[in-house]
Amino acid sequence: MVFACCLSPGKVYAQTGDPVVKNSFFVEPVFQTGKILDIYPDFPDRGASFFGGVNVGWQTRGKHWWENYYKFPKTGVMLLYGYLGNSSVLGSNVSVVPNISFEPFRNGNFSFNIVFGMGFSYFNKPYDRISNPENIIIGSHITNITMLLVNGSYEVSKKIELTLGFGAQHYSDGHIQIPNVGANIPVVNFGLKYYLNEIPDKFYIPDSLIRFDRRLKFIFRLGMGLHEFASPTIPVGGPKYPVYVASAYLSKRVSIITNLVFGLQANYYVSYYDFITSNNFYSDNQRQKSIRLMVFGGVEMLMGRFGFLLHLGLNVYNPFYNDLQQLNENTSGFKNFTKKYLSSKLGAQYYILNQVNTIKLKPFIGLYLNGNAGQADFVEVSVGCGF
Repeated sequence: MVFACCLSPGKVYAQTGDPVVKNSFFVEPVFQTGKILDIYPDFPDRGASFFGGVNVGWQTRGKHWWENYYKFPKTGVMLLYGYLGNSSVLGSNVSVVPNISFEPFRNGNFSFNIVFGMGFSYFNKPYDRISNPENIIIGSHITNITMLLVNGSYEVSKKIELTLGFGAQHYSDGHIQIPNVGANIPVVNFGLKYYLNEIPDKFYIPDSLIRFDRRLKFIFRLGMGLHEFASPTIPVGGPKYPVYVASAYLSKRVSIITNLVFGLQANYYVSYYDFITSNNFYSDNQRQKSIRLMVFGGVEMLMGRFGFLLHLGLNVYNPFYNDLQQLNENTSGFKNFTKKYLSSKLGAQYYILNQVNTIKLKPFIGLYLNGNAGQADFVEVSVGCGF
């Protein structure tokens, strides 16, 4: 019962076996408006963007072990149609966004919420060399969408909750298809949740602490990614190269929902090797110089068998990129400095075995977006195991 004192006032908490712990479903019409930020030269003209759709979800109530540790978040899937401010060049898009909403504060009928979503979007008018050369923002029909919203909500009745807030959307294809400048859209968000039964006020709190493995674990992960060897806008139509990834790191479970990690990652770029051999860029150690090695640290947040992670890395060996930038006299400025030294990884892992037991082996599969500082580098699919 130690967690009950940290949760929102005005709620009732049940014990094991109480029949009120079923999830409570809602339907939420959503409307957003904003404008794509101009972050690159030669951006196409555009006006305001408008998005409309529906978020179908449920209020968690403690049915699964992780829910009360996150203060009973709302989870859902949002279907969103968007007009991007220039129908002839940018067209429109349709997005499917799984999302989760956390409630760090509540006072009576008013609550403060943070919503995070990540999914996929379809664009009907991406870049085309012949028919749509002005769209340097989106180069492929299918992209990732990442959404972050900060909302205030007010319970109007036992079934209706109004939401108003602001946030941002980001679209990128992970450098798989050029051009890929990407779209960044600050938005104002409005929603109206309608609960099929009533807004729940009873939640389940376990009457005993859950066991989990606190030992320091060694993790090994192997993966493969895909990207084009290019800047965000040129050259277009180039080949797609694989990137092979190996990671070895230590992981420490510091709470039932949090892992801290520290280790090494090595990327072998076939695109680097192809450029090196085609242009006789190095006379020896060509495969070795196609490798990038980094040290990284990060955090992984656990929700059932899923883990959502963010890793930040420091490049300690990256000869080809550094020498190519030096040859092109492109080494000055903060952006070039960060791309030279910093790396990132954002993604999700699915664990084959339950994460609340003390089984030693922890096999998993994962999907990640790797970046050079804040710029997408490649999308990666991996398998790994903890020991």
